[in-house]
Amino acid sequence: MEIILDPRYAAIVPVIVAMLGVIKSAQIIPNRYLPLLALLAGLIIGGFLADGDVIEWLIIGGGLGASAIGVHSGIKNSLQK
Repeated sequence: MEIILDPRYAAIVPVIVAMLGVIKSAQIIPNRYLPLLALLAGLIIGGFLADGDVIEWLIIGGGLGASAIGVHSGIKNSLQK
């Protein structure tokens, strides 16, 4: 479970946020599905990082997706006037 505390995986969150920005600007899917997409992307990436442990996969993936949702929401709210 040491992988959960590894700060290198925090670099994945901006990648997910950037992916959301590209999808939002290209209008590929409706904006209301972006948080779900971020969570799914986090879970998929977490699956590759978890070394086969399902609990670790859910914790890492869910954390990455939830972090990306929070960063995206914070940026969006900061830019609104």
